[in-house]
Amino acid sequence: PHAKAQIAADKRAKTTLLSIAEAYTGTVTIGVGETFAGDLIAEALSPLIVERPGLSFNIVEGYSERLIDRLNLGEFDFIAASHSYVSPPEGQVFYELYQTNDVITCSNAHPLTLKEAPELKDLVGYPWLVPYSRPSDKDTIVQTFIAAGLPAPTQFLGTDAYRIGTKLMLDHPFLMMTSPILLKTAKSAEHYDVRILPINEPTVTRNASLIHPIDRPLTPAATLLFEEIVRMASQSEFLQPKSSDRQE
Repeated sequence: PHAKAQIAADKRAKTTLLSIAEAYTGTVTIGVGETFAGDLIAEALSPLIVERPGLSFNIVEGYSERLIDRLNLGEFDFIAASHSYVSPPEGQVFYELYQTNDVITCSNAHPLTLKEAPELKDLVGYPWLVPYSRPSDKDTIVQTFIAAGLPAPTQFLGTDAYRIGTKLMLDHPFLMMTSPILLKTAKSAEHYDVRILPINEPTVTRNASLIHPIDRPLTPAATLLFEEIVRMASQSEFLQPKSSDRQE
């Protein structure tokens, strides 16, 4: 009886390992940046939820900079995030999917919406909403005004609460530099009647990428989701692919 129990346990172990190797069981935890196309993640997950009911998925949303820190601590299998790095940090694999340029937004009631072709000089004197966790956005805004010989903004409200920040636009003449992806996917943008101003600066070019540490290979289950996201991105008509080669 003892030998039979050992043999049965061995068979169960082999079956479990085979299921893990073929990505039929396991848990995948990923981080998703606030400016990454959330619809893309949902579309990639949908077939896996049906086809692989033995897999468990955890999706955590946040600012890209914070997610990368948590990725390095081992919390995520990989993250889907938009970044503005010229070259990726050491020790990370960046698979770049598409590229976006930030736009300038405001409330429909903002005085600047009355201008047909606003210029940077018209933005002087207005307050700005900026991400608390991404101080580089504030730096970009200030540097853009200084480079143009204009007075730099002095009033900033830093917040990582997108819905609260957007709501404040209703009552105050805030401007916000943000990703068009965020406006497309956030229902709050429609509810609060946010307007995109026809102006090209200040802006930041963001490279949407799937990121994981070089020294921590993806599990079979994580690889399955990773590849499905890549496939969905290649089929999307809305997303603009990177013009340069991806770093793999």
